[in-house]
Amino acid sequence: MYQENNGPLYRRLVSKVEEQIARGELRRGDKLPSENALAKANGISRVTVRQALKLLTEMGLIETKKGIGSFVLMDTDAERVDEKVDAFLERFRREFHQAMQIKLLIEPSIARRAAETANEEDLQTLTDAWRQMDSAPDKKGYNAAAVAFHLGLVALMNNEFLLDFYRNLEKMEQMYLRDSLLPRKKSRYLRQKDVEQHGKILRAIRRKNPEMAYLYTLEHLEFFYQVYQDPQDRDWE
Repeated sequence: MYQENNGPLYRRLVSKVEEQIARGELRRGDKLPSENALAKANGISRVTVRQALKLLTEMGLIETKKGIGSFVLMDTDAERVDEKVDAFLERFRREFHQAMQIKLLIEPSIARRAAETANEEDLQTLTDAWRQMDSAPDKKGYNAAAVAFHLGLVALMNNEFLLDFYRNLEKMEQMYLRDSLLPRKKSRYLRQKDVEQHGKILRAIRRKNPEMAYLYTLEHLEFFYQVYQDPQDRDWE
């Protein structure tokens, strides 16, 4: 089962609905409570409920009909529910790894080019994103700033096709990375590490050192790729 009792609120609701389907409390064709009812019953916002319903839909456990409601698609069978969820998570992980492999191939070269071409306005954009990462009061703000930093690098290439492509890579990565199954203490450590590594990339670009910009970006991507391949690894303190 997709247990995550200490995880994000929307994933807790996903686990709850999954368990209700597996135990037969919700059967194929049953209509889920409204967004308002789910929000009130679980002490969460409607936005959080929508996140949970979206994930349940992507898993193939429910379908949502606009203006009507959400309905269970699965028959009551714990084994089949688990298989459905496992297949979804495996695809999720595979797409994340593919996105990261592409980033490993192209982003260090982008950073190298940035160190050669960035002007003061470009540097200020990257600096602002890095400072926002460092000072963000919550995970949402921090995640947005981290994405802004990477997209800011890509934007220096003045290639709209590449920028659009990279936005899709970032979206795929964020779906898997952010709020993934990391111990809370490890998550705090990784945020500090993330800020530190982005700072090194920024300094290399500011100092117009292409090779160090390349190497620091490669180091950053390889580090995080390894971390999320084995999120429960104990060698991180």
